[in-house]
Amino acid sequence: MEKPTINFANRPSLRRPAILLVVLLALVAYGSRHQTPAPPSRHQGALAAVVNGIPVPMRTYDWQLAVATRAYAGPYAPPNSPTGKTIARLLRDDAVQEAIAETVISSVAARHRVTVSDTEVAQEVARLTRAVGGSVGLTHQLRTAGMTMADLSRVARHTVLRDRVATVLGDPAWLDHLVGHAHIIYYVGDGAASADAVPAIMLGHPAPPFVAVDLSGRAVSLADLRGKAVVLDFWTTGCADCQGELPLLLALARAHPHLVVVALDRQEDAGTIRRYLTSHQLGGLTVWRDLIGQAAINYTVASLPDSFSIDDHGILRAYNFGPLADAASLDSLASYAEAGINDTQH
Repeated sequence: MEKPTINFANRPSLRRPAILLVVLLALVAYGSRHQTPAPPSRHQGALAAVVNGIPVPMRTYDWQLAVATRAYAGPYAPPNSPTGKTIARLLRDDAVQEAIAETVISSVAARHRVTVSDTEVAQEVARLTRAVGGSVGLTHQLRTAGMTMADLSRVARHTVLRDRVATVLGDPAWLDHLVGHAHIIYYVGDGAASADAVPAIMLGHPAPPFVAVDLSGRAVSLADLRGKAVVLDFWTTGCADCQGELPLLLALARAHPHLVVVALDRQEDAGTIRRYLTSHQLGGLTVWRDLIGQAAINYTVASLPDSFSIDDHGILRAYNFGPLADAASLDSLASYAEAGINDTQH
């Protein structure tokens, strides 16, 4: 059964519930340049990552992973299934990014002799309490997120520290700027520490992972389709250009039964989608739902429709932003996935 999730801007595919939406937006962080040595054991330094020489302790990562796991409210899949493994992978990636952000905030604050008193932390907690409707709302949100008041105070302290450092540096987005250009060595985080840790939408590299649900509410992911070439198309029922493209997708799927054609709807309910498919005679089209729009973020989708060609090894081979001109254009896009070669025009 699908559960509601709340979107975080510019984060990996899985989001934490509402209280963390309030208190953890400060911790958004991505590393764009990194090396990937073989992960050490926990007894060899116990590091989760190193950011510009700043060590990120494994204990910080472990805490973040525990919070992320307890707070996960997305669609469920058996842990040993391909989608279940994708969920676990994205939780690990989420945890290491949070651990990096927390560690960098503490390090930079210490370097600039920025401190926060217990009174200031209490004031921030009080502000957050008011933001979620008072103590009853706070208790509910903490329970939902699997957090304690001590956990919340820890996050609040780093939120205040982040803002204090921003004032000192004169840069409200200093954390994003620093981590986004940092040299990061990852030791944990399945996606972060493997060869697919590259900017999204890079041809010849693994397609960005995500978790969606089908129209019955079952959790699905690209991992379920490994071994098959895929055409992934982002759309919504209110998209005028999509109305002409969806029949082309259905025709492509019928003409190429070995190819998986997925129409990934962005944040609409299943009833709306079913009515649209029926009224436009699109029965038989494979439709998934991007519940919180995170897949669209991962694929840098700004307008609709956008289409992506992924080969049978999960490698991104081609893409088209905007509507496809005709069936021949769609066939050409699909051919890159089927042949396992990059579109050299991009």
